[in-house]
Amino acid sequence: SGLSATQVKQAMELNENKMFFEKIEGKTYWYTSGLEKNAVEKKVLLLPNYDEYTIAYKDRTLFLPIKPPKMDARNNIIFNHSIVIDGTVAGGWRRELKKNSVQVTVTLFRSLSQDEKKLVQKAIENYASFLELDLDQVVYL
Repeated sequence: SGLSATQVKQAMELNENKMFFEKIEGKTYWYTSGLEKNAVEKKVLLLPNYDEYTIAYKDRTLFLPIKPPKMDARNNIIFNHSIVIDGTVAGGWRRELKKNSVQVTVTLFRSLSQDEKKLVQKAIENYASFLELDLDQVVYL
């Protein structure tokens, strides 16, 4: 942001009555009203490669709580397409464009609940619709 740590601290103190905080594993996270942890509905996002969500932070422990499999730079989940479930990276995805359709390949870091599987499927269907292509198939590796 370009602000010094002192300036940030002063701004936080000025807005203290409008903000809430939560300590997680010794770190303090601040948020405003309306972003309470339980107020967010379950959501799946298909992020593109080099998305700010995965590359902009030095400390990725909050959204990448598991250590992903060792990958070379080309296949590193931090730089590639990510599947985010409830704010946490759960795997990666790749697309293969065909003439009138798209095939999506999914690689997961953990098993999904039935509800999560449905939400991932819906997100992929929405992506195919956005591309104005038929969804050929979804392959899970």
